[in-house]
Amino acid sequence: MDADFCARISNRWKVVQTFMASGKKDAIVYLSMPVTSAKSVAKLALTSTPLKLRLIRIDLEHKSWVLITSLLDSEKYPYHVFSDLYHLRWPVEEDYKIVKCRMELENFTGKTALSVYQDFHAKVLLKNLAAILVLQVNEKLKEQTNPRKYDYQVNITQALSRCNETLVRLFNCSKPRIRILIEDLFNLFQRKLEPVH
Repeated sequence: MDADFCARISNRWKVVQTFMASGKKDAIVYLSMPVTSAKSVAKLALTSTPLKLRLIRIDLEHKSWVLITSLLDSEKYPYHVFSDLYHLRWPVEEDYKIVKCRMELENFTGKTALSVYQDFHAKVLLKNLAAILVLQVNEKLKEQTNPRKYDYQVNITQALSRCNETLVRLFNCSKPRIRILIEDLFNLFQRKLEPVH
């Protein structure tokens, strides 16, 4: 698809272990197709040419991570931009964790294509509704001037659970009742907080 990417890669890969042992912060490597993938690659009519990729070492306080990327041009994408990129990927990874683990997106209630589509879209709607409501509460929390050791935010797992319990009722009640349900959710969210580290 010719889409560029940047991802964290496990140090269990031999090419990563060699790279880490070299002490380099940036290197171009070639990844060959594993023999075990030959049949799948042929079946999908993909090329078996080794992939030319770039490894970037990000040193943190107590650990080092390795990123693998298709962004090979070190003048256009210098080493120093990858540290910020590494930190920007964190909310995306957390979002995947929420969708896969907390919401169990892949736990479908049926086996037909229609039921999978319905489950998927219902969970996306639920997540978006929860995100909109949580955002409002988190903004109010930022405005509060109570001196605390940590900043606080709504516990998203609790928010998803409460929104899930309320979602159907929101579509089956009168407008005045909707306002009451949403206010109840706001109040509940304000009691289900977690510190931001």
